[in-house]
Amino acid sequence: MPLFAAAEIEAIANALGHTNLGLTGREIGYFVSACRMVDPGPSTKAERLYNAFAESQNSKQNRTHILEFIDGPRDCQEFRVRAGG
Repeated sequence: MPLFAAAEIEAIANALGHTNLGLTGREIGYFVSACRMVDPGPSTKAERLYNAFAESQNSKQNRTHILEFIDGPRDCQEFRVRAGG
């Protein structure tokens, strides 16, 4: 499976980290950890996601963890209820 291009990673990060419609910072931390990625720490939500995705893909030379991350938030409402968010 080919790797994501930087522009594709940026588009995914921007969509998932959208200021009003995207994931919260707490959700990002949860899913980054659940997908066994390195959390780059505080920055904008989109930058945080981009850096986590890029580091994961570059270090592992696959896009598996990015795809797992995308699949995880599909059930975000359940996460929000469990996390008290």
